[in-house]
Amino acid sequence: MYIIFIICVVAWLIFCAGCMRFRLSDQKAYSLFKSKNVPLKIYDTIIDNRHLHFAISGNSGLPTLVFIHGSPGSWSNYTTYMLDADLQKKFRVMSIDRPGFGYSDFGNPMHLHEQSELLIRAIAAHQNDKPVYLAGHSIGGPVVAQMAAMSPGSFKKIVIMSGSISPYLEKKERWRYIMDNTVLRKFLPGAFAPSNTEITWFKKDLYELEKDFPLVNAEVIFIHGDKDNWVPIGNVQYGMEKMTHAASIQTDTLKGEGHLVPWKRFEDIKVILLNLY
Repeated sequence: MYIIFIICVVAWLIFCAGCMRFRLSDQKAYSLFKSKNVPLKIYDTIIDNRHLHFAISGNSGLPTLVFIHGSPGSWSNYTTYMLDADLQKKFRVMSIDRPGFGYSDFGNPMHLHEQSELLIRAIAAHQNDKPVYLAGHSIGGPVVAQMAAMSPGSFKKIVIMSGSISPYLEKKERWRYIMDNTVLRKFLPGAFAPSNTEITWFKKDLYELEKDFPLVNAEVIFIHGDKDNWVPIGNVQYGMEKMTHAASIQTDTLKGEGHLVPWKRFEDIKVILLNLY
């Protein structure tokens, strides 16, 4: 029985190391976009010794819509949006593997402030003198808020979808710290290991973000499901109270919806994005 147990443990560790990374290979991505006749460029760049992997689709002369995924996730979470014919008419669409996920130094996440600076620089390197719009889901929400605070005037509007921006509404989840600081971390499959690390960091990083909210001067749109059991809808009210210098704040409550609004309510989100300008 002991030998069987050891074999099972080893097999699980091998599975954890190689599976559930939630990412799409460049080859498959190019094949998918080619089949839909949508132009795609994938970049793998280095900024301050960190690899950053991202994809851009559409007309290079249009305003840019940037998607920032949650945790775990990757740029490919937003292929449906990048392939959409209506969005293609209005935007050049960019989606990024955040540090620690996808092909951006997988397994090695970064704190909120540091990764936001990295993403700002990556976007700036592809600036086309047209407005830039940010859309972040879940943990991607505080990331786009931090980016807007760090670089006022760089982003026309930010869209926060089911965003976990309030440190006071975060669940304690003490088990995450145990998982992250013991051998148990090795038993978390694929992207769940860096995700768990990142979430433990963000619970503290959000207190620092709170100090920066008054620096946000972009137009802000909150989208949240009123049945979100992962990230309470109270985050919207918190954001409205803290972003005192936002050019404007719009809220869209999706009745009966949970946390996964970008995929469960694609058509509703699409309409909001099409009306960004």
